[in-house]
Amino acid sequence: MNEPYCEISFSEKVRIFSLDYIKCCIYISKRNTPDHVFTKKLYSKLISTSQVLEDFLDFHGAKNSEDWYLYREVCATVRHLSLGAYCQKHILNRLIFYDITDARTFANRARRPLPFSTMPCVSWRR
Repeated sequence: MNEPYCEISFSEKVRIFSLDYIKCCIYISKRNTPDHVFTKKLYSKLISTSQVLEDFLDFHGAKNSEDWYLYREVCATVRHLSLGAYCQKHILNRLIFYDITDARTFANRARRPLPFSTMPCVSWRR
């Protein structure tokens, strides 16, 4: 059986692989995003979508492409920031089970970096 061959441009493939990633970025880039929306689920979604996109770009040589290198690096940065924030949120959610003196000060300091209002995917322009 001969199926018709459909050629999709690389840019279109990147657009498809970027959809969920960009949705997350738009969601958190709204000016009045309250801190409580930065949940482990959101960080998990950012981790997975940026990982898929980064892997796709890596597979197609984005590291060596003048056009796609920066986008690939932004995806990697978002993934790593999300991984760190996910772990931090995990620790904060279980803080009462750790025997930490002055846990309130620890928690207050640990919450400060969680919302990335200046996250690269939000402020990056191609």
